Amino acid sequence: MTAIALDALALAELAAGRLHDDGLGGAQVYGALDAVPERGAARNTLVLVLPATEAGDANRADHGVVQRMTLTISVAIAVRASNDARGRRALAGLRRPRDAVKGLLAGWRPEGAATALAHLRGQLSEIADGRAWWQDDYALDAWVQRPESS
Repeated sequence: MTAIALDALALAELAAGRLHDDGLGGAQVYGALDAVPERGAARNTLVLVLPATEAGDANRADHGVVQRMTLTISVAIAVRASNDARGRRALAGLRRPRDAVKGLLAGWRPEGAATALAHLRGQLSEIADGRAWWQDDYALDAWVQRPESS
């Protein structure tokens, strides 16, 4: 175990960079620190990568910190859903970007991680303002190790 600087915010930024580098078929990819366009402004598929949670096990050290952390990120995908009252076309349109994101993130192990990123769950979050939004959550474990501070 070594000291790492991987937390949920850093993981979200790394994941957004990975998705952005792939292109995702023209989707607009935004990380937690990016300026996202107004809710109705973007016409293409949107992918937002956000830090969700950090949860730690008990400290395993008598002095300092040796702790396993579970880091969770959320990936929200939005596709156009105008003139689609029941959302059928929008739901079908979510499949391609969702599969592409899952293919790039599930099983990926960034530097500093103890485990690979695993897909936890997904759900339709809303159909509103001409867009259908789907959210998938991914998690991995990382170790934090710090010496005792004086």
